[in-house]
Amino acid sequence: MRMIASLAISLATALLLVGCSEFSTNYNLAFASYLLALLPMIIVYLIAQKWIIGNVTRGAVK
Repeated sequence: MRMIASLAISLATALLLVGCSEFSTNYNLAFASYLLALLPMIIVYLIAQKWIIGNVTRGAVK
């Protein structure tokens, strides 16, 4: 696994580096990193779900 020398890289670039080597890919590690990157968005959606659904339905009614 490659070491990340600089912390000034984006999350997408870091996810590409996690679990990938030159000749193989560790899919378990790669998908675990994708899940960890999605986790904050899922938590925010679950907390704000009532307001999101309410505003979507309010905007759909003319």
